[in-house]
Amino acid sequence: MSETTDSAGAARTWAARQYLVAIEASNRGDWQRALPVLRALVAANPSLPHVHHLLSVAALATGALDEALAHSQAAMDLKPGDVDFILQAARVISQAHSPQQALILAHEAVPLAWNNGAICQQLSAIFARANAYESASRLSGRALELLPADTRNVFNHATTSLFNGDLDAAEAAYLQVIAREPTHAQAHLGLAQLRKWTAEVNHIDRLTSSLDRIRDPADRMYMHLALGKEYEDVGNHPGAFHHFSAGKREGKALVRFGTNVDHACFDALEVESGRVDGTTGHQSGEPIFVIGMPRSGTTLVDRILSSHASVQSIGEVLNFPSLVKRAGGTRTRRLIDADTVMAAKAIDWEALGADYIGSTRPLTGSFPRFVDKHPHNFLYLEMIARALPDARIIGVRRNPMDTCLSNFRQLFSPASPYHGYSFDLLETGRYFVRFDRLMRHFERLLGERILWIDYEDLIADQERQTRRLLDFCGLDWQPQCLRFELNDAPVATASAAQVRGKLHGDAQGRWHRYRRELQPLLALLHAEGVSVPQGA
Repeated sequence: MSETTDSAGAARTWAARQYLVAIEASNRGDWQRALPVLRALVAANPSLPHVHHLLSVAALATGALDEALAHSQAAMDLKPGDVDFILQAARVISQAHSPQQALILAHEAVPLAWNNGAICQQLSAIFARANAYESASRLSGRALELLPADTRNVFNHATTSLFNGDLDAAEAAYLQVIAREPTHAQAHLGLAQLRKWTAEVNHIDRLTSSLDRIRDPADRMYMHLALGKEYEDVGNHPGAFHHFSAGKREGKALVRFGTNVDHACFDALEVESGRVDGTTGHQSGEPIFVIGMPRSGTTLVDRILSSHASVQSIGEVLNFPSLVKRAGGTRTRRLIDADTVMAAKAIDWEALGADYIGSTRPLTGSFPRFVDKHPHNFLYLEMIARALPDARIIGVRRNPMDTCLSNFRQLFSPASPYHGYSFDLLETGRYFVRFDRLMRHFERLLGERILWIDYEDLIADQERQTRRLLDFCGLDWQPQCLRFELNDAPVATASAAQVRGKLHGDAQGRWHRYRRELQPLLALLHAEGVSVPQGA
């Protein structure tokens, strides 16, 4: 046997052993161990697609997005048509660029994955992250057909059906989950929020019984909030507030981002702002930004605008915040904080605006205009005005007490970088005070660049306020904007079920039903000089 043959055999043996080491480390989630082994393997033999694929997975898990992108592309180049490789590349693009740009590969993967339930479910998640909920629902339904015994598929299909507007399918799926797992807390909350229950038809007894058997704090959070919602529906407001408060106490320990950073960020935004003259930025009139405190009516305004034949909604996307973070180059954990605000002073605004428009493709482009309705884009108003001088910005306001109550009674993810305040009633009030002050600052700075709409005015005179919206956006009058409940476009917000109905004032003045429980909040707002209309 020749020396060359011996060397080749030794190299293959080494590679096989090293690959097993990488597989074992990856299965343990020990990416720091897996990464150097995989890099050495690729350097020794760059023609192995499965090694490039695993290196991409490891790099993505550690946040090395450029490396993950390069090796996912290498895996696809070496083995075209492999659905696992395409799926990984879509995941990487979703994080490295934008969820919308990942849709090109996701669509390519659908026919290859159609008979694989697990991959259909993973593809559904990619479509959902890009707010493409029609495709997400179709794929979650297919995953359920192929893997009907997997309760996770049933729950995921309930969620995508809800966002896609099929409330009956969502209800049936939630009930199926609960039948299989009686203490599945997220399914109980989803069902409670799906519609308004009555004294005759509700789940209070079942929820109470299930709560008694649950010890996990996250599950108890879900169950308390489900009980709060159903107690409110049947008119027991003291009972509802008790459960809202108990649920938020359980969730507060799970909050990943505290509120001290929020207040430092508000300080920086107020101090670092400067005159915006509109001479810089990317010249595109496509975007319409709808901003405001969460639960203030932003989804309602989005639905009105996207009922227009020239407008589509891309929902609550993080494209602009993510691009600001990347352009500023800060390494802090939060998407926006004082460091990020300071770093933004050096951003190339024209490039940022162009990158933002590009990041929304291919979800946008088939309509002349699109709505980006992430409420917390209110933190980026000056940056939006600089990067996109032709964009329209609509600010939505609501009675401060109703706004704070609605944030407190609504569950936002404890992992959210934006909603940590919502797990404490008075912290919600303090956050609103800073929001209100910042908006008045931006009003002075940006003037007529922002159209302000009051939720209460929209309820009182829907047509007049709708005409104001369309005129401000340069859109012609179309009467279907008054019938937004007929808009069948997907919606993925806390208002997903409510916006399928006609405009009503049921939530207006809701805080009066909790007047006794909300006295500390009212006192805080008054002490901070926030005007609170007292009319019911």
